[in-house]
Amino acid sequence: VRPTKQLPGGQECFIKHLGECGDQKCGNYRLGKFAAVRPDFLKFCVDFIKRANRKPRELVYCSLGSGQLLFDWQLLETLTQKENVQLRAVHLIDTAYGGEKYRKSAVRAQRLFAGWFQEKAFEGG
Repeated sequence: VRPTKQLPGGQECFIKHLGECGDQKCGNYRLGKFAAVRPDFLKFCVDFIKRANRKPRELVYCSLGSGQLLFDWQLLETLTQKENVQLRAVHLIDTAYGGEKYRKSAVRAQRLFAGWFQEKAFEGG
């Protein structure tokens, strides 16, 4: 499952290379009968991090099995843009990024993700 390649106005969608599992039998499938699971989990994660991370609002983030990073992007974008959390470091771990299970699409997503949040670091947040 990926975001659309073009936005309704015809502009390119900058996060089009991010994605997530598209297994329709999965309880986390975004588009099926479990469509509320990911948004509910996102809210849970944001609320938990806000409670656990009072002052200073900085975060070292680690994602295991992060794949094509759509959920991770949504979480970190929510935290940085809506909750004013500063990222100190991001660690992304997945067999798809190298070795026998290397996948070009996952590495492309990782590069986009890194560039997105690196730009924010230079903007001061």
